[in-house]
Amino acid sequence: MAEFTGRDVYQAEFDSRDYLEYFHFGEGTLGDEALEFYLKQLCKTFASGRLKGDTLIDLGSGPTIYQFLSACESYRSIIASDPVDRNRQEIEMWVKSKPEAFDWTPVVKYVCELEGNRLHDIMEKTLIGKEAYLQHFRPQDYMKTYYSFNPDRAADNAFLTFSLKILHKAFILDGLKGNTLIDIGSGPSIHQFLSACESFQEIIATDYTDQNREEMQRWLKKEPGAFDWSLLVKYVCELEGDRERWAEKEEKVRRTIKQVLKCDVTQADPLAPLVVPPADCVLSVLCLETACEDLPTYRSAVKNIGSLVKPGGHLILVTALKTTFYIPGQNRFHALYLEQETVDNAVKGAGFDIVWAELKELCDSLHGSNKRGRYVLVAQKQQ
Repeated sequence: MAEFTGRDVYQAEFDSRDYLEYFHFGEGTLGDEALEFYLKQLCKTFASGRLKGDTLIDLGSGPTIYQFLSACESYRSIIASDPVDRNRQEIEMWVKSKPEAFDWTPVVKYVCELEGNRLHDIMEKTLIGKEAYLQHFRPQDYMKTYYSFNPDRAADNAFLTFSLKILHKAFILDGLKGNTLIDIGSGPSIHQFLSACESFQEIIATDYTDQNREEMQRWLKKEPGAFDWSLLVKYVCELEGDRERWAEKEEKVRRTIKQVLKCDVTQADPLAPLVVPPADCVLSVLCLETACEDLPTYRSAVKNIGSLVKPGGHLILVTALKTTFYIPGQNRFHALYLEQETVDNAVKGAGFDIVWAELKELCDSLHGSNKRGRYVLVAQKQQ
């Protein structure tokens, strides 16, 4: 057996796939015993709650991910690192759920059993498609997971505050305005309207699922049990210079939302059978990457919602990049892996010119997803 030492030799000779043969778990080998020992110790270490924080850096990750299976519950961001290109590429293939990636399923299941929670078996429980949303999506779980705003914990709110600041920039600072804004895939949320209501006379909210539209109506009608958005409203009012007008802001949002309609972004006319005049602006926040199962569907969806914009009007997309799932409560939902270039090309292909865009890179494993960035794009429809 040849012996290899030195960084350059590893770069040239180390075979990641041969190394991963040691991690075919569940075959009753001595390798199983060693890996079980490592996994138990890592689970014990991170499950104790003594080790947790914002960022964990793993030095010399190799091509493996087993060391992150317990750590991901305790850190918001994990940075994997390795000097060997093939090792880093192997991890990227798994992160992107590529068919040729190594199958870590048996190892993941074992760790889930150690943690006593098979609901987070990340290989078998991912829900995808329209029927999954109709049957399993729970608006209250979603809002509690992603919109429980804590002003004293800035790191927990990083993605949310980024989106609110960017929408404030687009609608208030940059003065993007008009008569009608259509929001595609609103979900049960109203946070995306807090700045927009100052710039548009009419907002049309839309969503595919009945339960999301009903949840929004509950807030609009001030019904008991409606989600409390007041902390987010106060934050946006503070951005605008007057935190104390939050109650007035809530009422303005309620007045400005004129309709809550059903939409389906996979259809050529997302609002059919209703006929709605072209809008000055179409906004879509974290919708298309969860509604589309593949890239061709995504590109078509961008064109579909773009058709609702009048010539010279604007399209605003807020997109989660480099993610494959999110967990709003007890169910794990599919998300389409997207990169910035993919989003840009789809928008241009739909007949829009990009006016400006901004990216925030941050892992969000703490909030039940593996998204690596939030990307906001403002584009204008060609005349």
